[in-house]
Amino acid sequence: MTIDIAGLIAQLGKKYQDVYDQNLIPYKSKPKNGSLAMKKESLHLYFEPYGVGLSEITLTLFDEKTKQFHFPHALPFGLQPLMTQEWLHAHYGKPIRFAKKKMVMSLHLGEAEVFELSNNNQIVFIARYPYVGENVVISLTFELRESLEKRWDVNYIA
Repeated sequence: MTIDIAGLIAQLGKKYQDVYDQNLIPYKSKPKNGSLAMKKESLHLYFEPYGVGLSEITLTLFDEKTKQFHFPHALPFGLQPLMTQEWLHAHYGKPIRFAKKKMVMSLHLGEAEVFELSNNNQIVFIARYPYVGENVVISLTFELRESLEKRWDVNYIA
């Protein structure tokens, strides 16, 4: 089954039913606690509570079980299934935000960089890298820039 990733990204901010009605979500099960894991599709959709809408789309490029890079759908905006940090910088420029790798309790979090889309400054994507090893993108998360700005604002209280 092929999923239109660019079509899904264009639906950021829209309610679940609107996205589903456009046949962009092939599963009949609704999100639980705002989350819809589509493991076979290497996708994870996050919906804000109270019907606000689709807030994040995460694409898993690296399969932890098989230890291989595999994404079953076409990537939009010139992105590739296997990308290095250097490749992203060459094609998308400097990131607008950056988070260093860190350990939170026993969880190892690799670096993360936020990039703008050249054709749409309302949508950003976050490239995540492994905690150890090469700087190869293991996942991409697309979200509205407004949501990211709120979350990364030191004065913002949810």
